[in-house]
Amino acid sequence: MVIVNKHREESGAQGRKRVGILMLPHFQGSVLQGILDPIVWVNKLFNRYEYKTALISFNGSAVTSWHGFDTPVQYSIWDAPKLDSLIVIGESNLTHYSQAQLQSWLRFLGRQDIRIGAIGYAVMTLAEAGLYNGHKCTAHWSQHASVVERFEEVDVVPDLFVFDRNRFSCAGGVATFDLMLSIIREDLDSDIARRCANFFNHDRIRSGSEPQRLPHNVTASYPNVKIQRAINIINEEIGNPPTLTELSKRVGVSRRHLERLFAKHLGKTLRNYVVETQLWRAYDLLVNTSMSITQISYATGFSSASLFSKHFKMMYGQSPSKMREDSIIG
Repeated sequence: MVIVNKHREESGAQGRKRVGILMLPHFQGSVLQGILDPIVWVNKLFNRYEYKTALISFNGSAVTSWHGFDTPVQYSIWDAPKLDSLIVIGESNLTHYSQAQLQSWLRFLGRQDIRIGAIGYAVMTLAEAGLYNGHKCTAHWSQHASVVERFEEVDVVPDLFVFDRNRFSCAGGVATFDLMLSIIREDLDSDIARRCANFFNHDRIRSGSEPQRLPHNVTASYPNVKIQRAINIINEEIGNPPTLTELSKRVGVSRRHLERLFAKHLGKTLRNYVVETQLWRAYDLLVNTSMSITQISYATGFSSASLFSKHFKMMYGQSPSKMREDSIIG
């Protein structure tokens, strides 16, 4: 359980950045820890409050975590201090009236010049408030399809975390720590972020554009059985993927219909989904095995190492060899 010092402001230390953490019910303890641990480490490094935190709930009451523990907070949304950043975690289960009040408060903050984002399932809360409209955002893979379908004005991507102007989003889990390291790198510098990662035995700092780690033969659960069948085939046969026409026949629909289903439910073309799945698997092999780039290219269904490298650079912004080199913290 997090112990909150409600009178920390009275210590006389002047923090440079005030980070608000809006805690909604069922937040994961690992997510809260992933936010607070790097902040505390940075403050201890500088021997001052480089970051000052404000734990907030809707009405100022303690919030029950995913594990069933009640965590005290310092503020309600009505008396929260002026913030430089707001991070939302957990899931909203408020009444319709209270939900409207929360959304009004979030929109008010959205009009201020502050950094606002959400982690995990809380992405849905900010999307419902319209704060991701016209922005890129990510969501936990289990919610990706529903966010795509519900929010047409949001550009949803499958990344670990995303920054788009003064908005950010994170898939959650251990990616929270990588998100915070990225924020520290932006606010302070890369060396401090690396030292923080090393202190917590975090073997490498992942970039936001890296893919979420999905089960190899099951991705998100989609309501359309044809999509789920196609996804299962793609994952199971990624080393020798069927042609799109063959895939459609095995699923039992025309290629055109299957492409429409992917566009509607996943927000991307069928071909792009296949290539992205190949590249997700290739990335996993690249940073977690000693296989050569040529071996990886053939293991993930690419006809040549040069074609693999071309697609890899288009998706990740750097070559496979550079990604492997950068994946280990020096």
